[in-house]
Amino acid sequence: MDAPHNRPLSTRRLSWILGVAAIAALVVFVVKLSEERAFVRMLERANPWWLVVAFALQLLTYASSGAIWSFITRRTGGALSIGAALGLSVTKLFVDQSLPSGGLSGAAVVAGALERRGIARPIAYATLIADAVGYYAAYILALATALLIAGVQGHASTVIVVPAALFGSFAAAVIVVLIVFAGRSSGARAPTRIPFLRRALLVIRRADRDVVRDRRNLLAATLLEIAIIVLDATTTWTLIRALGFEAPFLGVYAAFLVASLFRTISITPAGLGAFEAVSVITLEAIGVPLAVALSATLLFRGLSFWLPMLPGLVLAHRIRTSGPTSGDMQDGRA
Repeated sequence: MDAPHNRPLSTRRLSWILGVAAIAALVVFVVKLSEERAFVRMLERANPWWLVVAFALQLLTYASSGAIWSFITRRTGGALSIGAALGLSVTKLFVDQSLPSGGLSGAAVVAGALERRGIARPIAYATLIADAVGYYAAYILALATALLIAGVQGHASTVIVVPAALFGSFAAAVIVVLIVFAGRSSGARAPTRIPFLRRALLVIRRADRDVVRDRRNLLAATLLEIAIIVLDATTTWTLIRALGFEAPFLGVYAAFLVASLFRTISITPAGLGAFEAVSVITLEAIGVPLAVALSATLLFRGLSFWLPMLPGLVLAHRIRTSGPTSGDMQDGRA
C-alpha cells in the first residue's frame, strides 16, 4: 500500500537533492574561477540599503499577484482584501514549491481559501484560470522582448532561442485550451488516466466561463503578471547595485527572463540549480563580474524562494486546519 505513495515522495526528494547539489557545484566552480580579491572588492563596495529596496520589491510581487484575485473576485460580487490576497500569494508559492505540480497544488489551496470566504467555486476556479492565462500571456510578451534585447546585444544563441520558441508555443496552446474549454461541463469522465491532467480538466470544466472570457479580467491579469516579471528583474538589478556594481537594466532584464525560462522547464523544484547557473552565465555575458553575478543570483533566490517558505508554511497550515469546504467534501465523495 505504501509503495505508490513513497515513489513520488522519493522522486520529489531526489529533485530537491539534485537542485541543491547543482547550486553547490556552481558556487564551487565560480569561486575557483574568480579571484579572491574580487569578492573582497565586492564586499568593500556593497551598499546594504539596496537590500531593503530589493525586499520591498519582492513584497510588491506578492501584492500584485494577490491584486489579480482581488480584482476579479470583486468584479463578480465577492470581497477579497489586498491583505488577504497577499497572504494567499505567499501560501500558493509555498505549496507550489513544496509540491511541484505545474501550479495546480497551490491553485487548489487558493480555490479552497476563496470558497471559505464566500466565493462560489466556479468563480474561484475561474479566477485562478484567468490568472494562469495572464501569466502565460505575460511570459510570452516578456520573453519576446528579452530575446529581442539579447539579439540586439549579440547574446541570442540557438541554446536560448529554441527552448524559448518551444515554450512560447506551449504557452500559447495552454492559453487557447484554458479559454476555449473553460466552463464546458461534461458528464463524461476526463479522457485521461493521468491524475494531474484529470484534476486540471476538472478545474477548467467547473470554472465560470464568463469570468474566464471577460476581457477586463484577462487584461488586468496580464498587466499585473507583467508587473511581477518586471519587479523580479528589478530586484535582481537592485541586488547587483547592493553589491557595488552597476549593470544596464535592459541587460539584467533579458538575463533574468532567459534564466526564468530554464527555471520553468527544469525538472527540479522551481528550477533549483538551472536558474542559478543560467542567471550567472547570462549576467556575466552582459559584463557583470562572476563574483557579483553569483552573489546577486543567490540573494535573489534567498528573497524570492527561501525566505517566503516559513510564512508560507504557517499560512498553509492555518488554511489546512480551518476545515474543508462543502465542495471539498463533495469532491471527496465523488
